[in-house]
Amino acid sequence: MGRMGRLTLDKFGATMPVTAPAIQDSPFWYRGVTMMFVQYRTDEEALLRVLPEGLELGDDPTAVVAIGDYHFSTFGPYPEAIFSIPCLLDGEPVSYAHYLFVDQEAPLIAGREVWGYAKKLAHIEFIRQSEEYMAIVERPRGNRIL
Repeated sequence: MGRMGRLTLDKFGATMPVTAPAIQDSPFWYRGVTMMFVQYRTDEEALLRVLPEGLELGDDPTAVVAIGDYHFSTFGPYPEAIFSIPCLLDGEPVSYAHYLFVDQEAPLIAGREVWGYAKKLAHIEFIRQSEEYMAIVERPRGNRIL
């Protein structure tokens, strides 16, 4: 007769493989974050093509890009770019995060496996000159998307 395995759900890590997770367990910490938000009007039809069924676009078709420079996090320092669409779910305002980009594996894995965001790798530069900020996002490197 065979013997039963001993790996139980309470011993699972936060990511795969469950016995050797790619990132540490929570809590996850962030300090010294610099964020830049850009909201802009865009083509309504383009937004409707990517907005999931059940979400409603408001009267003013806008998108938001948030660029974050996480100076300290549990995953190390890294930049992130989030492309989102302000919309409604059952009449309540929500934000649908359509594209999320990071430049390192640990926050990519956490985003996908812990929080369920379909993050992708990209080259991201967060530039600060005096009081002015600028960000560059390329995927792949050399193909500027922002």
